[in-house]
Parts: sequence; C-alpha cells; structure tokens
Amino acid sequence: MRAAFLISTLIGLAAAQSSLTTPTSSSPGAASTSSCQAQNILDTCLATTKAIVADCAPNDYACLCQKYTDVLT
Repeated sequence: MRAAFLISTLIGLAAAQSSLTTPTSSSPGAASTSSCQAQNILDTCLATTKAIVADCAPNDYACLCQKYTDVLT
C-alpha cells in the first residue's frame, strides 16, 4: 500500500511538471509557447530515482517501498 502511494506520488509529480510551464514570450500578440525552465532538474531527479529503485526486483514491495521512502526523504 505504501509503495503504491509513493509510486503514484512520483508519477503525479512527473505529470504535474507538464502543467507547470512558464510562457517564454511576454510580447502582446506574440504566439504563446511554454517550456519548463527546470526540466534538467526533473530529468536528473527521475534518472536518479530510477537508478536507486533498479536495485529492487519488480515485485519486491518491501525493497521498493524502502527505496522510494529513501528518495522522498
């Protein structure tokens, strides 16, 4: 149960990233484009998390829970 919560939290953070964008142009009438200015930070965080969790077997929920708890704290 705890592992599922942690996994859903990380997925939610990744999904929320796409909705938290900053306009790159403030000129009136200019086409509105968006990008995440901290994309490199998110990418590094996700890569690090995946590397830590990769030590666990896919169904070893005790290991997964501990690794995700370590990541979040």
